[in-house]
Parts: sequence; C-alpha cells; structure tokens
Amino acid sequence: MIGLDWLFPLAAGMVIGLVLGLVYFGGLWWTSRRIVSATGSPMLPALSLFGRLAVLAVALGLMASIQPFMLVGSLPGLVAARLLWIRSIIDAEPAAPASALGFGRREDGHG
Repeated sequence: MIGLDWLFPLAAGMVIGLVLGLVYFGGLWWTSRRIVSATGSPMLPALSLFGRLAVLAVALGLMASIQPFMLVGSLPGLVAARLLWIRSIIDAEPAAPASALGFGRREDGHG
C-alpha cells in the first residue's frame, strides 16, 4: 500500500500558498492603487516589487527546505489567490464604458 505521508504537506503547502498569494497580489493591488492616485513616491513600485518578491522567496525557500511537497502544493494556492484577487477586483470596481476610453467610436461620429 502506498503511504499518504505526502498528503498533509501538500495540503499545508496549498494553504500557505493561498495566504502568500493573497499577500503578494494584495500588495500589488495596493501599489497599483497608490500609483494611480499619485500619492506614492517614485520608488514605491520598485520597493513594493522587491519586498513582495523577498517575502515570497523566503517563504518558498523555507517550504522547500522543510518538505518538497509543500513547495509543490503552494503553486495551486498561489494561482487560486491570483484568481480570487482578480474576481474580487472585477466584482468590486465596475469597468469604465468603452466610450469613455475612446473605444467604439467611428470616424464619422456614429457609434
């Protein structure tokens, strides 16, 4: 019979990956909001990127050193967090109409 000693580290990796992904993509969303509102410093995008990557790299390195199955499990968690952030942003912020962005207009003024 095949042992299931890999199952708990895989599930733990998924949960940790989900949390890491929520932090990573949440930081990206926060940074993009600050850039758009022009309240952030010019160094904000670079500092945010390096900070988010450092947290992610340290956490993934720790998981790999503890149990490789945790690292494998973290990938679906990260992808799920990305999808959750995209879904929450799309649901929370209505998109601007295409006409406000200049799309959908024809040269003759109709449309």
